[in-house]
Amino acid sequence: MPGTRLVSRAVQVFGKTMVCKDLEVATEVSRASDLNCVTMDGDQRDKKGTLTGGFIDSSRSRLAAMRAIKVLLGRVRRLCKEELVHGMG
Repeated sequence: MPGTRLVSRAVQVFGKTMVCKDLEVATEVSRASDLNCVTMDGDQRDKKGTLTGGFIDSSRSRLAAMRAIKVLLGRVRRLCKEELVHGMG
């Protein structure tokens, strides 16, 4: 059965670790089960109650901020041009 093979492979790769959407869910899951949990942000909560902080990749967040700034500057320039055209007409 294909589903069974997939589950057994997932267990081989992840063992007793569950990926959870946030720390609150990870805490609930680890307390209610025999699983260690990791959040999408990299925080870890193990079945014994230990909490380990995640990692923030500052270079990625800077790149995202620069992209957002470029997009916003482009919008400002476009709006200024539109204002000049409509204001003069």
